Amino acid sequence: DPDRWPVAVYSRMNHEWSVYPCGMAEFLLKLVRNEWHPGPISDTSLEGVVDPRFLHDKDEAAAYEAGLDPWEY
Repeated sequence: DPDRWPVAVYSRMNHEWSVYPCGMAEFLLKLVRNEWHPGPISDTSLEGVVDPRFLHDKDEAAAYEAGLDPWEY
């Protein structure tokens, strides 16, 4: 059952694996909600995001092309 598989994250900086005892969907949800302490990835761009959401690259590009900032609405 893939929903029961844990998530493994490799740290290039420390050259080691960390295992998170949840499925990928739960892992990603906790990632965008900043619920992992310390964070499992080196990217800090999600920190402080109040309203996390998914935006496809094509939708983001279309909004910018229309003169809108897709992250402001």
